[in-house]
Amino acid sequence: MLIPQAAVTTVHEYRAVAERCLYDEAFAETLIDEQTRIARELSDPERLWYQIFDCYREWLDSSNAPTPEVRSVLRDITGRITTRDLTTVGRS
Repeated sequence: MLIPQAAVTTVHEYRAVAERCLYDEAFAETLIDEQTRIARELSDPERLWYQIFDCYREWLDSSNAPTPEVRSVLRDITGRITTRDLTTVGRS
């Protein structure tokens, strides 16, 4: 996870950040909060499905002639996202 105030590229920089975490509680708490926020954002299944769906919808909208079957799949995915039933998306 890239946290700008703790991004390091050398062992020396890593040690400096680690020492700062040991002696600067506010800095350490800020890093913990930011890491937690990013981890939640990256592991949110609903958000992931919305991103996948948005890419698919964008692709579909740019195609020349979407079929009724494709439109049906889009409606199904929309319904599953709305009801949070993402267990069978993509399965026949």
